[in-house]
Amino acid sequence: MKGNDKVNLVDTIKCLFISFILTLLFLVILFGKNLQEKDLNIQLHDTYFVFSRISIISFFILLSSFLVLFTRGIWKKFSNPYTNSIILISGILIIVMLLLFYNFIKIGYNINTMPFNIVQIIIVIVLGITGYGWLRK
Repeated sequence: MKGNDKVNLVDTIKCLFISFILTLLFLVILFGKNLQEKDLNIQLHDTYFVFSRISIISFFILLSSFLVLFTRGIWKKFSNPYTNSIILISGILIIVMLLLFYNFIKIGYNINTMPFNIVQIIIVIVLGITGYGWLRK
């Protein structure tokens, strides 16, 4: 590894660590003591959704990593290949998790799919911006 590559890698790891800590603090504030349980129950009107703790934590960590690193990528003009790689990977994983979540919920329920589609379109646009900015370098 060259000196500049080490700096890029260390900067990316710092951003991921900060994102991880902030996400855990957010989840503790959001769920409180329920975060210690094996499963998390989310009640919407007369319906309960039960999710495993690891799936909720991993989704929010992916989302925060994606947002923090994309913001950093814009600020640094997509000059860090490690940051760009993590943006692309986390974006794809978020889309997959949203598809799985949508397929789980739509069983037996008539729900509006527009929010899922809008979020996925926004993520695809962000991935395109990241790829374009990366290729320009």
